[in-house]
Amino acid sequence: MKYFIICLLLAGIAISSSWAQDCSLTVEGILMGESSQQPLAFASVQIKEKRIGTFTDSLGHFKIEGLCPGTYTFICDHIACEHLEISMRIDSAENKRNFILKHHELHVDEVTISRKKAEEYDNTVVSQIEGQALEENVGKQLGDILAKIPGVNVLKTGPSISKPIIHGLHSNRVLILNNGIRQEGQQWGSEHAPEIDPFIANKLTVVKGASGLRYGPGAIGGVVLVEPEDMRDSVGIGGKIHLQGQSNGRVGIVSGHLEGKVPNFRPLSWRIQGTIKKGGNFHTPGYFMQNTATREQNFSGHLRYETFSKGWELFYSQFNSIIGILSPAHLGGRRDLERALASPTPIGADTVGFTYDFVRPYQDIKHHLAKAKYFWRIPSLGKINAVYSFQHNNRREFDKHKPRGTDENGEDKAELDFSISTHTLEANLEHSLSTEIEGVVGGAGVYQNNLLKGRMFIPNYVLFGGEVFWIEKWRRDNWELEGGIRYDYRWVHSAREEAGIDIFSIRDFQSFSANLGGNLFINRKLTATVNLGRAWRPPHVNELFSDGLHHGAGAIEIGDSTLNSEKAIKLVGSLDYNGERFKANLIVYNQWFESFIYRKPGGIQATIRGAFPAFNYAQTQAMLSGGDVNMSFRILNSLEWQGQASYLRAWNTGDNEPLIFMPANRFSNSLKFELAGRGKITNSYIKLNWLHVLEQTLVPTSEDPLERDWRPPPPAYNLVGLDAGTQLNFGGQRLMLIFSVDNLFNTTYRDYLNRFRYFTDELGRNISLRLTYTFKH
Repeated sequence: MKYFIICLLLAGIAISSSWAQDCSLTVEGILMGESSQQPLAFASVQIKEKRIGTFTDSLGHFKIEGLCPGTYTFICDHIACEHLEISMRIDSAENKRNFILKHHELHVDEVTISRKKAEEYDNTVVSQIEGQALEENVGKQLGDILAKIPGVNVLKTGPSISKPIIHGLHSNRVLILNNGIRQEGQQWGSEHAPEIDPFIANKLTVVKGASGLRYGPGAIGGVVLVEPEDMRDSVGIGGKIHLQGQSNGRVGIVSGHLEGKVPNFRPLSWRIQGTIKKGGNFHTPGYFMQNTATREQNFSGHLRYETFSKGWELFYSQFNSIIGILSPAHLGGRRDLERALASPTPIGADTVGFTYDFVRPYQDIKHHLAKAKYFWRIPSLGKINAVYSFQHNNRREFDKHKPRGTDENGEDKAELDFSISTHTLEANLEHSLSTEIEGVVGGAGVYQNNLLKGRMFIPNYVLFGGEVFWIEKWRRDNWELEGGIRYDYRWVHSAREEAGIDIFSIRDFQSFSANLGGNLFINRKLTATVNLGRAWRPPHVNELFSDGLHHGAGAIEIGDSTLNSEKAIKLVGSLDYNGERFKANLIVYNQWFESFIYRKPGGIQATIRGAFPAFNYAQTQAMLSGGDVNMSFRILNSLEWQGQASYLRAWNTGDNEPLIFMPANRFSNSLKFELAGRGKITNSYIKLNWLHVLEQTLVPTSEDPLERDWRPPPPAYNLVGLDAGTQLNFGGQRLMLIFSVDNLFNTTYRDYLNRFRYFTDELGRNISLRLTYTFKH
């Protein structure tokens, strides 16, 4: 009996003791990745003994309340990291506990083209090229690499100039971000390729749709993100060296980067990168293409200081390029042009051989980009980002005929000499209202000054702009919803001379953009996405005021000063299936345009410099609809099939006829056989590619001969390619060898979207060898 009484007394003491405990303790902290030193958003944090938990917000922050003093086991999980269990004593009112999780080991060589809905891309459809898919294409122009993605085509001007087309839209309608900075050059020109070195990229991302609220009015057609590799996260030095040779044009490329992290100052990392490229006259299956040599010399440097709470980075890149313009596209009189348009081969092609030398006409382009960024995390507020960038672009276009004089250095003056400088200041706040709701609010200001020397083509102008945006995202259970709104304002003051009289013009444009989208995670393998966006863009100065011969395009362009802003509504739906052996992605879209701006054929005009096709800028209502399909099936463990298809119907609803110069429908197939590794040799494969491009039958059929295309669309064509690669590993280093053959059967064809298809065939067979050496110390 006495033992029973003693037990009762002890139980009473324990109960009274527990009642006296303070069970209102709170524990909070941050989850971070070990290698990246970045916060882990939407990771789970659970307390094993209490069976309670929570998720981190967008800044990696978590908070658990209502705890009694004691020792608890914290269980932390994140999709990209290893599982972590750790015991800790909680005995004070406020407890700060930060956890560091190890990342899973990732093998980027196994990554091809991925389709995903990423948090930072506004719940819209995102396609990426990275890893081996990027290695197989590195050394090509940026537009040609992006054309591997369904729904992305390429607009060409000869063999050396290309730019991406997303769902039928390009140039001022597609925004390109280089390391987070909007590329600002003379991107309005159809023959003005992006001044970006593709070797700088570790990943290329295409955001399809009119939902780029973060980026600006230029994203009405889509966004291309050129993303460098993350800075080194461990002490030491590493880098890459690329060596490449191509048979067509006898192109040679040397590129590389060197990076490191300072041993005694771990938050500081650095990288330097450079590329040299040289090529001569390219050839078709039947002849050399006169004056198509090319040169490139590029350089970039990157410095970053980063801790969890704050950091800064400095980035500078320089792009230098000289591109020869196909000589047969610049002719004498009207008869010469008509004879060239009717000829199956360029006039005088039989007398052209190989050379690395340039003659007029050609382009000389220099582009400088400088960036300074600072960020600061405030626990109760969020993450503040501030970015200043400066860009200067100088584009000189030299006519085929005699120079108009020399400059102060004794060099020939260019007929068109564009210089544009852009200052941009951006700031935004990434915030989290709860574990389910997060967003970003920000704004930017831009100042741009464009100066033209030489013959009048577009006027000099000054541009001021301002913009603000607000985006919120709500996640719950198996779905997420995002909405946002944006306001942009542009003020343009232009000045030009006509008949010795200075003419000034002031135009201002303003409008709202909005976006609503959502993801539904149906099950572990199937995800559905829908996105509805309204976007706009102001007409560019060239569309308003261009007047005369554009040498690089080999065409006369006439602007319309009465053009209004272009506005569009785009609806995009996507279904993504990610099985073990079968993967598929289906995209369907419809885009309605109010006041769609396009170039309308205007016949042939004769000038003192020769006869050239003419274009007039016009405006109409339009609708673009279509779909993209990307599928892969692993037939055997070592054999994989991939198929892609793109369909586009672009209609001028104002005139009830097709829109001109739109991509033809196409589909492709590939078979990849992977060889088993042996010792130090891994990632060996052989891949056969086949592309079929249909004839573009949706073209305007105007009865007015001045409004017709000067040559009908070329017939459909097939291209076969072959890739083979292997990887040699030794001492922690890696050597990758890739052998490729494009246009394996040396097919003669012309592409509807090549501006010089009127004068020449496309490239013949091209054999290339790529060596990439990756090292770390």
